[in-house]
Amino acid sequence: MTRPLASSIVVGVATALTAAFVLFGATSPARIPVVLAFSLVVPGLGWARRLRLSDAGDTVLAAVTISICLLVVVGEGMALLRLWSVPGGFLLLAAVALLGVVPPRGRTDLHGHPGRSGPRSWWPGRHPARHSRQRAAGRTVM
Repeated sequence: MTRPLASSIVVGVATALTAAFVLFGATSPARIPVVLAFSLVVPGLGWARRLRLSDAGDTVLAAVTISICLLVVVGEGMALLRLWSVPGGFLLLAAVALLGVVPPRGRTDLHGHPGRSGPRSWWPGRHPARHSRQRAAGRTVM
């Protein structure tokens, strides 16, 4: 099983299990560790996977960091807007977590053409079609 698929399964199962505890008002002693584990790892797991870090420990550390940041942003936003509710906060974190595991769309350059995924693929003057038009017009190309 590949890492992206495994993290997607982990996020899906953890979200479903935590939803059972949070949304349906379960009063099991397992509720606190499950919700805590979900809150500290799952919202950032899909986003950390997109960083494509080479070490699994780095990915988990990034996931925990992203998750804590998301908890703070969601909590502060809900408190400032006076929309605080436990199910609402959970649903928002679950939505962010599930968005993190959705595969990204194909990359395109600024003109909608399939582009390179390199770090400078967006740089002005690097578009291949533009280069061929400039060469055809007799202009120098950078």
